[in-house]
Amino acid sequence: MLNNVCDVCKESKTVHTNRKTGKKICISCYRKDPSNHEKCSVCGNMGRVAIRHINGDVICDTCRSKARRKDRSKHEKCSICERVKFVAKRNEAGEAICEVCNKVLIGKDTTKHGICFVCKKEKNVEKNKNGLAVCKSCKNKAYYHNPSKHKKCSKCGEVKPVAKRDKNNEPICPMCWRRSKVGRCTSCRKKNVIKAKGLCHTCFK
Repeated sequence: MLNNVCDVCKESKTVHTNRKTGKKICISCYRKDPSNHEKCSVCGNMGRVAIRHINGDVICDTCRSKARRKDRSKHEKCSICERVKFVAKRNEAGEAICEVCNKVLIGKDTTKHGICFVCKKEKNVEKNKNGLAVCKSCKNKAYYHNPSKHKKCSKCGEVKPVAKRDKNNEPICPMCWRRSKVGRCTSCRKKNVIKAKGLCHTCFK
Protein backbone atom coordinates (compact mmCIF):
# COMPACT_ATOMS: atom_id res chain seq x y z
CA MET A 1 0.00 0.00 0.00
CA LEU A 2 1.46 3.39 -1.00
CA ASN A 3 0.52 6.90 -2.02
CA ASN A 4 0.59 7.12 -5.79
CA VAL A 5 -1.58 7.82 -8.84
CA CYS A 6 -4.43 5.38 -9.46
CA ASP A 7 -4.21 3.87 -12.97
CA VAL A 8 -8.01 4.01 -13.32
CA CYS A 9 -9.19 7.42 -12.04
CA LYS A 10 -5.74 9.05 -12.44
CA GLU A 11 -6.04 10.69 -9.00
CA SER A 12 -3.29 10.83 -6.37
CA LYS A 13 -4.52 8.47 -3.64
CA THR A 14 -3.47 5.57 -1.47
CA VAL A 15 -3.30 2.67 -3.94
CA HIS A 16 -2.85 -1.10 -3.94
CA THR A 17 -1.35 -3.22 -6.68
CA ASN A 18 -3.97 -5.43 -8.31
CA ARG A 19 -2.58 -8.99 -8.32
CA LYS A 20 -4.53 -9.94 -11.44
CA THR A 21 -3.63 -6.98 -13.65
CA GLY A 22 -0.57 -5.51 -11.91
CA LYS A 23 -2.17 -2.06 -12.08
CA LYS A 24 -2.15 0.41 -9.20
CA ILE A 25 -5.73 0.97 -8.07
CA CYS A 26 -7.41 2.96 -5.28
CA ILE A 27 -10.06 1.40 -3.05
CA SER A 28 -12.88 3.43 -4.71
CA CYS A 29 -12.06 2.11 -8.19
CA TYR A 30 -11.50 -1.41 -6.85
CA ARG A 31 -15.00 -1.47 -5.36
CA LYS A 32 -16.53 -0.26 -8.65
CA ASP A 33 -14.68 -2.89 -10.75
CA PRO A 34 -17.35 -5.42 -11.96
CA SER A 35 -14.72 -8.19 -12.15
CA ASN A 36 -14.59 -8.14 -8.33
CA HIS A 37 -18.37 -8.47 -7.97
CA GLU A 38 -20.36 -11.62 -7.19
CA LYS A 39 -24.00 -12.38 -6.38
CA CYS A 40 -24.76 -11.71 -2.70
CA SER A 41 -26.40 -14.61 -0.83
CA VAL A 42 -28.52 -12.14 1.21
CA CYS A 43 -29.90 -9.50 -1.20
CA GLY A 44 -29.28 -11.35 -4.46
CA ASN A 45 -27.62 -8.33 -6.07
CA MET A 46 -24.21 -8.23 -7.70
CA GLY A 47 -21.70 -6.47 -5.48
CA ARG A 48 -18.17 -6.45 -4.08
CA VAL A 49 -17.50 -9.42 -1.82
CA ALA A 50 -17.14 -8.30 1.80
CA ILE A 51 -17.41 -11.74 3.46
CA ARG A 52 -17.11 -15.25 2.06
CA HIS A 53 -18.42 -18.10 4.21
CA ILE A 54 -16.87 -21.58 4.34
CA ASN A 55 -19.77 -22.95 2.25
CA GLY A 56 -18.94 -20.45 -0.51
CA ASP A 57 -21.81 -18.01 0.14
CA VAL A 58 -20.78 -14.38 -0.19
CA ILE A 59 -22.11 -11.22 1.46
CA CYS A 60 -21.80 -7.84 -0.26
CA ASP A 61 -20.57 -4.58 1.32
CA THR A 62 -24.11 -3.20 1.62
CA CYS A 63 -25.52 -6.22 3.49
CA ARG A 64 -22.50 -6.44 5.78
CA SER A 65 -22.88 -2.74 6.59
CA LYS A 66 -26.61 -3.17 7.32
CA ALA A 67 -25.87 -6.09 9.65
CA ARG A 68 -23.24 -4.04 11.51
CA ARG A 69 -25.62 -1.09 11.88
CA LYS A 70 -28.25 -3.35 13.48
CA ASP A 71 -25.74 -4.99 15.82
CA ARG A 72 -26.03 -2.95 19.05
CA SER A 73 -22.80 -4.48 20.37
CA LYS A 74 -20.94 -2.51 17.67
CA HIS A 75 -22.46 0.83 18.73
CA GLU A 76 -20.51 3.37 20.78
CA LYS A 77 -21.03 6.84 22.21
CA CYS A 78 -20.28 9.47 19.52
CA SER A 79 -17.58 11.90 20.62
CA ILE A 80 -19.47 14.80 19.00
CA CYS A 81 -23.24 14.39 19.59
CA GLU A 82 -22.75 11.97 22.52
CA ARG A 83 -25.48 9.62 21.26
CA VAL A 84 -24.85 5.86 21.22
CA LYS A 85 -24.79 4.98 17.53
CA PHE A 86 -23.07 2.96 14.82
CA VAL A 87 -19.43 4.04 14.44
CA ALA A 88 -18.73 5.49 10.99
CA LYS A 89 -15.24 6.82 11.71
CA ARG A 90 -12.75 7.52 14.48
CA ASN A 91 -10.82 10.72 15.10
CA GLU A 92 -7.06 10.93 15.66
CA ALA A 93 -7.56 10.13 19.36
CA GLY A 94 -9.46 6.95 18.44
CA GLU A 95 -12.82 8.33 19.61
CA ALA A 96 -15.98 7.22 17.80
CA ILE A 97 -17.86 9.45 15.33
CA CYS A 98 -21.38 8.50 14.18
CA GLU A 99 -22.56 8.64 10.55
CA VAL A 100 -24.57 11.86 10.94
CA CYS A 101 -21.68 13.79 12.54
CA ASN A 102 -19.22 12.32 10.04
CA LYS A 103 -21.33 13.64 7.14
CA VAL A 104 -21.33 17.10 8.73
CA LEU A 105 -17.52 16.97 9.04
CA ILE A 106 -17.18 15.90 5.40
CA GLY A 107 -19.41 18.77 4.29
CA LYS A 108 -17.19 21.25 6.15
CA ASP A 109 -13.97 19.76 4.76
CA THR A 110 -12.91 22.34 2.15
CA THR A 111 -10.23 19.97 0.76
CA LYS A 112 -13.09 17.94 -0.77
CA HIS A 113 -14.78 21.00 -2.29
CA GLY A 114 -14.75 21.77 -5.99
CA ILE A 115 -16.85 23.21 -8.81
CA CYS A 116 -19.63 20.82 -9.87
CA PHE A 117 -19.58 20.52 -13.67
CA VAL A 118 -23.42 20.38 -13.73
CA CYS A 119 -24.65 23.19 -11.44
CA LYS A 120 -21.34 25.14 -11.56
CA LYS A 121 -21.46 25.69 -7.78
CA GLU A 122 -18.67 25.12 -5.28
CA LYS A 123 -19.69 22.14 -3.17
CA ASN A 124 -18.44 18.89 -1.72
CA VAL A 125 -17.81 16.88 -4.89
CA GLU A 126 -16.66 13.49 -6.10
CA LYS A 127 -15.48 12.28 -9.51
CA ASN A 128 -17.98 10.47 -11.76
CA LYS A 129 -17.07 7.63 -14.14
CA ASN A 130 -15.88 10.19 -16.71
CA GLY A 131 -13.56 11.85 -14.18
CA LEU A 132 -15.70 14.99 -13.86
CA ALA A 133 -16.44 16.61 -10.48
CA VAL A 134 -20.11 16.33 -9.50
CA CYS A 135 -21.95 17.23 -6.29
CA LYS A 136 -24.25 14.77 -4.51
CA SER A 137 -27.39 16.72 -5.42
CA CYS A 138 -26.67 16.63 -9.16
CA LYS A 139 -25.58 12.99 -8.96
CA ASN A 140 -28.91 12.06 -7.35
CA LYS A 141 -30.88 14.05 -9.94
CA ALA A 142 -29.09 12.22 -12.77
CA TYR A 143 -29.90 8.86 -11.12
CA TYR A 144 -33.61 9.69 -10.68
CA HIS A 145 -33.94 10.86 -14.30
CA ASN A 146 -32.16 7.82 -15.76
CA PRO A 147 -34.90 5.40 -17.05
CA SER A 148 -32.45 2.46 -16.98
CA LYS A 149 -32.37 2.77 -13.17
CA HIS A 150 -36.17 2.68 -12.82
CA LYS A 151 -38.07 -0.39 -11.58
CA LYS A 152 -41.70 -1.28 -10.90
CA CYS A 153 -42.47 -0.25 -7.32
CA SER A 154 -43.67 -3.17 -5.18
CA LYS A 155 -46.10 -0.83 -3.34
CA CYS A 156 -47.81 1.39 -5.94
CA GLY A 157 -46.98 -0.63 -9.05
CA GLU A 158 -45.61 2.34 -10.98
CA VAL A 159 -42.24 2.35 -12.75
CA LYS A 160 -40.11 4.86 -10.84
CA PRO A 161 -36.59 5.36 -9.44
CA VAL A 162 -35.68 2.94 -6.63
CA ALA A 163 -35.28 4.62 -3.23
CA LYS A 164 -35.05 1.50 -1.07
CA ARG A 165 -35.64 -2.26 -1.17
CA ASP A 166 -37.69 -4.25 1.31
CA LYS A 167 -36.65 -7.43 3.16
CA ASN A 168 -37.49 -9.48 0.05
CA ASN A 169 -35.29 -7.20 -2.10
CA GLU A 170 -38.39 -5.76 -3.82
CA PRO A 171 -37.98 -2.14 -5.06
CA ILE A 172 -39.76 0.76 -3.35
CA CYS A 173 -40.11 4.16 -5.05
CA PRO A 174 -39.19 7.42 -3.22
CA MET A 175 -42.83 8.42 -2.63
CA CYS A 176 -43.89 5.08 -1.11
CA TRP A 177 -40.72 4.84 0.98
CA ARG A 178 -41.33 8.34 2.37
CA ARG A 179 -44.97 7.50 3.17
CA SER A 180 -43.88 4.39 5.09
CA LYS A 181 -41.64 6.55 7.30
CA VAL A 182 -44.28 9.15 8.20
CA GLY A 183 -45.50 9.12 11.81
CA ARG A 184 -46.11 11.35 14.81
CA CYS A 185 -42.89 12.61 16.42
CA THR A 186 -42.70 11.73 20.13
CA SER A 187 -41.09 15.11 20.86
CA CYS A 188 -42.83 17.85 18.82
CA ARG A 189 -45.96 15.68 18.23
CA LYS A 190 -46.08 16.74 14.57
CA LYS A 191 -46.62 14.34 11.66
CA ASN A 192 -43.34 14.00 9.81
CA VAL A 193 -40.81 11.52 8.49
CA ILE A 194 -39.51 9.63 11.53
CA LYS A 195 -35.72 9.54 11.58
CA ALA A 196 -35.00 7.29 14.59
CA LYS A 197 -36.11 6.60 18.16
CA GLY A 198 -39.57 7.99 17.35
CA LEU A 199 -38.15 11.43 16.53
CA CYS A 200 -38.58 13.43 13.33
CA HIS A 201 -35.56 14.73 11.40
CA THR A 202 -35.74 18.15 13.08
CA CYS A 203 -35.97 16.85 16.66
CA PHE A 204 -33.39 14.11 16.05
CA LYS A 205 -30.59 16.60 15.27
